[in-house]
Amino acid sequence: MESYDVGRVFSRMFEMVRINFWAVAGFVLLATLVSFAISLLSLGSMFAAIGEAVQTGGLGSDSALQIAAASQSAQASPLYWVGQLIGLVVASAILAGCVDACLRSNRGESASFSTSWAAALNYCLPVFGFMILYILAISAVVTVAALIGVFVAGWLGVLIGLAAVLVLGSMLVVALPALVNGDAGVFGSFGRSVSLTKGHLGIIVVSLILFVLMLFALMLVVVLVLGLFGIVLAKISPVLLILMIVPYVALLIAYQLLASGSMTAIYAELRDIKEGGDSALGDVFA
Repeated sequence: MESYDVGRVFSRMFEMVRINFWAVAGFVLLATLVSFAISLLSLGSMFAAIGEAVQTGGLGSDSALQIAAASQSAQASPLYWVGQLIGLVVASAILAGCVDACLRSNRGESASFSTSWAAALNYCLPVFGFMILYILAISAVVTVAALIGVFVAGWLGVLIGLAAVLVLGSMLVVALPALVNGDAGVFGSFGRSVSLTKGHLGIIVVSLILFVLMLFALMLVVVLVLGLFGIVLAKISPVLLILMIVPYVALLIAYQLLASGSMTAIYAELRDIKEGGDSALGDVFA
């Protein structure tokens, strides 16, 4: 392989997802249920207030005030923030497990429910730390772009900000796969990503834009289907609306798989180009 190929990256991504879909989907589903249970615990008082409001006369103006007060009270509770923190750690674990499965499939290995959980437990805290640093880096770029926008009138300031975020995102796009693959630690993974993406930033930006458009199209289709599905179920019986959780969970799983597969596919492509890599899929798409 001599040059970065967008089509090959997409093919590699879909192949990663296809090979280990059921193992990763089951892992994501169970981890999501755990995260949902934690959210219920941290927001218990607010849900209790909503239930009481419904039982005492529906959601009128007084009930809305009651729910708003319960929401503020919940956010003032340490339990709420502990729940949010644990939720973020669980989200990091889900991401680590999905990326590990994609890395395994890229090497020609088979991921399983147990391997995904093992990766999630091993890397949830490093990935959590990585995500905090990543968010801080993006936020710093956005802040600088906003300050530039104060002095640059019109859309030019916005375009400068978007360009800066795209470039930084492209430079760091393979940091997470590098971390989970054991190339470097939390801080070293940033430098590892910058090294791998050097010389290919332009085409990586194109890849990321295409990935975002793909995810947006997927979300739009699911939202339309959910709307039609909800209308049909509501006409049959309002109780059946609970079935709408099925396409919602499917969307969540698809998003996790595609997001993890996209960054891992770019990582594998760059490693194959610059280092020869260890990709079994590289031979397939060469």
